Amino acid sequence: MKRYLILSTFCLIGNLLSAQDYQPVNFSYSSSRISLKEALIIITADIKPGWRLYAQNNIGPMKLEFSYPSSTGSSALDSTTEPLPLNSTDETTGLQVNYFKDHVVFQQRIRTKTALTFFRGQISFTASKGDNVMGPITIPFSLMVR
Repeated sequence: MKRYLILSTFCLIGNLLSAQDYQPVNFSYSSSRISLKEALIIITADIKPGWRLYAQNNIGPMKLEFSYPSSTGSSALDSTTEPLPLNSTDETTGLQVNYFKDHVVFQQRIRTKTALTFFRGQISFTASKGDNVMGPITIPFSLMVR
Protein backbone atom coordinates (compact mmCIF):
# COMPACT_ATOMS: atom_id res chain seq x y z
CA MET A 1 0.00 0.00 0.00
CA LYS A 2 2.83 2.37 0.87
CA ARG A 3 4.46 1.74 -2.53
CA TYR A 4 1.15 2.45 -4.24
CA LEU A 5 0.83 5.81 -2.47
CA ILE A 6 4.40 6.77 -3.35
CA LEU A 7 3.90 5.76 -7.01
CA SER A 8 0.59 7.66 -7.15
CA THR A 9 2.26 10.76 -5.70
CA PHE A 10 5.06 10.65 -8.30
CA CYS A 11 2.51 10.17 -11.11
CA LEU A 12 0.51 13.16 -9.86
CA ILE A 13 3.63 15.33 -9.64
CA GLY A 14 4.67 14.22 -13.14
CA ASN A 15 1.25 15.10 -14.52
CA LEU A 16 1.35 18.53 -12.89
CA LEU A 17 4.82 19.23 -14.27
CA SER A 18 3.89 18.10 -17.78
CA ALA A 19 0.73 20.23 -17.61
CA GLN A 20 2.98 23.26 -17.19
CA ASP A 21 4.40 22.53 -20.66
CA TYR A 22 0.93 23.17 -22.02
CA GLN A 23 0.97 26.80 -20.88
CA PRO A 24 2.30 28.34 -24.10
CA VAL A 25 1.76 31.94 -22.96
CA ASN A 26 2.40 33.48 -19.55
CA PHE A 27 0.82 36.87 -18.85
CA SER A 28 1.96 39.44 -16.30
CA TYR A 29 0.31 42.73 -15.34
CA SER A 30 1.42 46.11 -14.06
CA SER A 31 0.17 49.68 -14.01
CA SER A 32 1.52 53.16 -14.38
CA ARG A 33 -0.20 56.42 -13.40
CA ILE A 34 -0.76 58.95 -16.18
CA SER A 35 -2.60 61.44 -13.96
CA LEU A 36 -4.76 61.43 -10.84
CA LYS A 37 -7.75 60.27 -12.92
CA GLU A 38 -6.02 58.04 -15.51
CA ALA A 39 -3.67 55.08 -15.51
CA LEU A 40 -2.12 52.70 -17.99
CA ILE A 41 -2.51 48.94 -17.56
CA ILE A 42 0.45 47.07 -19.05
CA ILE A 43 -0.16 43.44 -20.01
CA THR A 44 2.96 41.50 -20.94
CA ALA A 45 2.82 38.15 -22.71
CA ASP A 46 5.83 35.84 -22.68
CA ILE A 47 5.36 33.25 -25.42
CA LYS A 48 7.20 29.94 -25.31
CA PRO A 49 9.64 29.23 -28.18
CA GLY A 50 7.93 27.97 -31.32
CA TRP A 51 4.46 29.14 -30.22
CA ARG A 52 2.35 31.90 -31.78
CA LEU A 53 -0.09 34.11 -29.88
CA TYR A 54 -2.77 35.30 -32.28
CA ALA A 55 -3.48 39.06 -32.46
CA GLN A 56 -6.73 40.94 -31.83
CA ASN A 57 -7.69 41.61 -35.44
CA ASN A 58 -7.97 38.01 -36.71
CA ILE A 59 -11.20 36.46 -37.94
CA GLY A 60 -12.84 33.61 -36.03
CA PRO A 61 -11.68 31.95 -32.83
CA MET A 62 -7.96 32.44 -33.53
CA LYS A 63 -7.78 35.86 -31.99
CA LEU A 64 -6.96 37.68 -28.81
CA GLU A 65 -9.69 39.45 -26.85
CA PHE A 66 -9.49 41.68 -23.79
CA SER A 67 -12.58 42.44 -21.74
CA TYR A 68 -12.98 44.63 -18.69
CA PRO A 69 -16.16 44.35 -16.60
CA SER A 70 -17.69 47.52 -15.20
CA SER A 71 -16.38 48.61 -11.86
CA THR A 72 -17.27 51.36 -9.41
CA GLY A 73 -13.62 52.45 -9.17
CA SER A 74 -12.38 52.31 -12.76
CA SER A 75 -13.36 51.92 -16.40
CA ALA A 76 -11.48 51.14 -19.62
CA LEU A 77 -10.92 53.93 -22.15
CA ASP A 78 -10.69 53.12 -25.86
CA SER A 79 -9.46 49.64 -26.77
CA THR A 80 -6.35 47.69 -25.80
CA THR A 81 -3.41 48.63 -28.00
CA GLU A 82 -0.90 46.18 -29.39
CA PRO A 83 2.29 46.52 -31.42
CA LEU A 84 2.33 45.66 -35.11
CA PRO A 85 1.93 41.86 -35.36
CA LEU A 86 3.67 39.47 -37.71
CA ASN A 87 1.47 37.92 -40.39
CA SER A 88 1.38 34.89 -42.63
CA THR A 89 -1.07 32.66 -44.47
CA ASP A 90 -2.49 29.83 -42.39
CA GLU A 91 -1.83 26.57 -44.24
CA THR A 92 -5.04 24.92 -43.00
CA THR A 93 -7.55 27.69 -43.72
CA GLY A 94 -5.69 29.76 -46.33
CA LEU A 95 -6.53 32.92 -44.34
CA GLN A 96 -4.11 35.69 -43.43
CA VAL A 97 -3.38 35.49 -39.68
CA ASN A 98 -1.70 38.03 -37.44
CA TYR A 99 0.34 36.81 -34.50
CA PHE A 100 3.13 37.50 -32.02
CA LYS A 101 6.17 35.46 -31.05
CA ASP A 102 8.47 35.51 -28.00
CA HIS A 103 7.39 38.62 -26.06
CA VAL A 104 4.71 41.28 -26.56
CA VAL A 105 3.35 44.18 -24.50
CA PHE A 106 -0.27 45.40 -24.64
CA GLN A 107 -1.55 48.63 -23.11
CA GLN A 108 -4.97 49.71 -21.85
CA ARG A 109 -5.79 53.23 -20.67
CA ILE A 110 -8.26 53.40 -17.79
CA ARG A 111 -10.12 56.13 -15.95
CA THR A 112 -9.98 55.96 -12.17
CA LYS A 113 -12.12 57.58 -9.49
CA THR A 114 -9.63 57.27 -6.64
CA ALA A 115 -5.84 57.26 -6.24
CA LEU A 116 -5.89 53.57 -5.26
CA THR A 117 -8.06 51.42 -7.55
CA PHE A 118 -8.64 47.72 -8.03
CA PHE A 119 -8.85 46.80 -11.76
CA ARG A 120 -10.15 43.52 -13.18
CA GLY A 121 -10.08 42.07 -16.66
CA GLN A 122 -10.17 38.94 -18.73
CA ILE A 123 -8.01 37.71 -21.61
CA SER A 124 -9.22 35.16 -24.14
CA PHE A 125 -6.49 33.90 -26.45
CA THR A 126 -5.54 31.20 -28.94
CA ALA A 127 -1.99 29.99 -29.44
CA SER A 128 -0.45 27.47 -31.82
CA LYS A 129 2.75 25.61 -32.49
CA GLY A 130 2.66 23.85 -35.84
CA ASP A 131 -0.52 21.75 -35.94
CA ASN A 132 -1.00 22.02 -32.16
CA VAL A 133 -3.65 24.69 -31.47
CA MET A 134 -4.70 25.62 -27.94
CA GLY A 135 -7.67 27.79 -27.27
CA PRO A 136 -9.51 29.84 -26.94
CA ILE A 137 -8.24 29.93 -23.37
CA THR A 138 -9.76 32.48 -20.98
CA ILE A 139 -7.77 33.91 -18.07
CA PRO A 140 -9.14 36.40 -15.52
CA PHE A 141 -6.74 38.88 -13.93
CA SER A 142 -6.77 41.68 -11.40
CA LEU A 143 -4.34 44.21 -10.05
CA MET A 144 -4.15 47.19 -7.75
CA VAL A 145 -3.56 50.51 -9.54
CA ARG A 146 -1.64 52.96 -7.36
